[in-house]
Amino acid sequence: MAEARDIERVKLLTGETNENLIEAYLEEAADFVKSYTNRSVIITPLEKAVRDLAVIALNRMGTEGETSRSEGGENYSFETAPKQVYDIMNRYRLARTGGITFENAKKQDETYYHRKRIIKKDSEGSTSEEYGAASSISGESWPASGKVQAQQYGQRLNYIRNVRINGKYVSHPDDKGNVHFILEDGTDIQELDGIHLYTVKDQKPDYKIIAIKPYRFLTLEVERI
Repeated sequence: MAEARDIERVKLLTGETNENLIEAYLEEAADFVKSYTNRSVIITPLEKAVRDLAVIALNRMGTEGETSRSEGGENYSFETAPKQVYDIMNRYRLARTGGITFENAKKQDETYYHRKRIIKKDSEGSTSEEYGAASSISGESWPASGKVQAQQYGQRLNYIRNVRINGKYVSHPDDKGNVHFILEDGTDIQELDGIHLYTVKDQKPDYKIIAIKPYRFLTLEVERI
């Protein structure tokens, strides 16, 4: 199932409004990328390749009309994708040994940015929310899923991701009873802080922390802002 974030990006890039059609192209593109790279899952670095392939196919259909999808199947081919898409797929393509692919299911660690949520009050007593300086964190993220998260978040599920942070941490309650999770480099993480997953650190955070799980590696549940 395609993520709502990916559907919205493809809508923006193509002008297509039929979400069912977009989702179908994203799923077909994902199947092609997995087949080409000899993988069973789409790792984070390959997500853009999937979106790019879906955009290319949708734009092609837009220029050729609905007849471009024949009764016997599509007459377009993802194999005609531009070189830059293949460059990404080749970078993460797994080799086969004796007909067997040795796939490391662990995603490659990525760099994200954390920004402290700051509540400011003006002279009239009104409050506003800002974010502090960005500090880098490394780890991996994946979509929210499973029965527990589905029951907990319902229709919000497609906008939520899990983030696992590398390294050690300690938890420390402040005098108001709020728990702070302090990383080895001093980064202080709390619920409602901002996280950059897909935006650069000079922009506003694209996700906020809605839950923190103090597992062996600190794990966050974050929701798209």
